[in-house]
Amino acid sequence: MRGIVAATTYRDVVPMLLEGLRRLEYRGYDSCGIATLDHGVLRRARTVSRVHELSERASQDGVTGTTGIAHTRWATHGAPEVCNAHPHISRGHIALVHTGILENYEKIRRDLQAKGYEFTSQTDTEVIAHLINDNDDGDLLQAVMSAVKHIRGSYAIAVIATDEPNRVIAARQGSPMIVGLGDGENFVASDAMAVGGMTERIVYIHEGDVVDVRPDSWKVYERTEGGDYIPAKREVQVVHAYAGAVELGPYRHFMQKEIFEQPRAVSDTLEGVAAFSPTLLVRMLKASSVIRSDCCSLLVAHPTMPRLRLSIGLRKLPAFRAMWKSQANIVIAFLCPILRR
Repeated sequence: MRGIVAATTYRDVVPMLLEGLRRLEYRGYDSCGIATLDHGVLRRARTVSRVHELSERASQDGVTGTTGIAHTRWATHGAPEVCNAHPHISRGHIALVHTGILENYEKIRRDLQAKGYEFTSQTDTEVIAHLINDNDDGDLLQAVMSAVKHIRGSYAIAVIATDEPNRVIAARQGSPMIVGLGDGENFVASDAMAVGGMTERIVYIHEGDVVDVRPDSWKVYERTEGGDYIPAKREVQVVHAYAGAVELGPYRHFMQKEIFEQPRAVSDTLEGVAAFSPTLLVRMLKASSVIRSDCCSLLVAHPTMPRLRLSIGLRKLPAFRAMWKSQANIVIAFLCPILRR
C-alpha cells in the first residue's frame, strides 16, 4: 500500500516529511522518495531501501526546503527501481506523488509523447506529472483541475511547482487523503497517522475534491456534476493518533503486530458504541462460539489433519493454543466497555 506525505511551512520541511514516511512504514513499501522546493529549485532523493536510508541520502544530497512531498511505494506499474520511485518530475518544473492506479494512462502517455514529453519511468504516475505540466499556464491549481478531468481510475496526488513556492495542490478520487492543520504550517497525507506527531486538527477530503494548501491557509474545491470546481467547506476534526500504532515494538513485522493487537482494536472500536449492551454481548459470544466450532470442523475435515494425530495432542499445538488465547482476549475486549460503565 502506498503512502503520501506533503507539507508547506516556513522552516525546513525535510524532517517532517521523513517522520511522516516513518509513520507510514506499517503499510509496507519497496521504495521511497522525497522532493522539496529550495529557493525555486527542485531537489529530490529516492531509494529502493528503507526510510532511514532515504534520510541519509537526502542529507548527503543536500535536500532541503520549506515545501515538499514524500512517498512510499509498492510497485504496480514498473519494477521496484529508483527510476520508478516517486516523486516524479516533469521538465524540472512539476514534482508529484501519487497513490492509486490510472486506467487510461497508456493513451495519455502516447498523446504526451507526441507533444515531445520524455518518459524516464514505467509508471502511470509520471503521466500525471507531465499532464499537469502540459496544462500549466501559470496557476498550479487550475493546471491540476484541468489535468484530473482527463484521468480515469483512482488517485490521490500532491503536487508542487518551482514557480509557486509554499504551495501544495492535492486532489483525490478513490484513494484516501487528509489535510493536517498546524500553526504556520499545513500538511497533506494519506491518513491522519502520518501527521499524528505534528497536528491533531484533521480535514478529511471528499471524493473529487481539489485542495490548495499554503502555510497559513487552505481551501477546498469540490467538483460539480458539470465538471467545474466550486469552493466547498469541510469540517475540521480533532484526531488523537495513537503513536504506538506505528511503532513496531517487540514484534518481528507489522502483520504479527496487527494480529496480536486485535483485542485492543475491538475494545477501542466498541468504546464509543452507545448501543453496546449485555444482550448484544450474549449474541456476539454465541456467534463467536458457532464460528469457532465451524472453524474447528473445517480444520478437522482438512485432508492434512489426520497426519497431525489429533488423538495425541492437537491442543498442544502452538497454533491451536494461540487461537484459543486470541478468542479469550477478544471476549475480554468485548467485556471491557461494559465493565467500565
